[in-house]
Amino acid sequence: MSNYICSRTQVRVEDLHLEAYVGLYAPERDQLQTIAIDIVCELENPEVLDEDLANSVDYVPLVEEVKGLTKSQRRHLIETLAEEIAQVCLRKERTKTVLVSIRKPHKLPGVKAVGITRLFERG
Repeated sequence: MSNYICSRTQVRVEDLHLEAYVGLYAPERDQLQTIAIDIVCELENPEVLDEDLANSVDYVPLVEEVKGLTKSQRRHLIETLAEEIAQVCLRKERTKTVLVSIRKPHKLPGVKAVGITRLFERG
């Protein structure tokens, strides 16, 4: 018997670079732009028992679903895309909260990236 408990388990996808139609102004929305996405899904139950993936979140299909979202439509705001990504994550039975960060690398001169971070939790 162990003398510890696991109090938090997070499944992470970091620095996923994709192309998306997103931007407030038409010229931005009319061309694919590179975006970088970070996703952190916190599990409802932090114990991942018996090395069973059913007790966690499989990041492979998660990444594929996110890839499908990015080119599916034109969006004005990356905040909207973050919410759509969160919806995908929260449909996973084990996900309690999801933190989504989206950056536009080198969007402004002299700036490494601009972007947003949003935290969502199951309601």
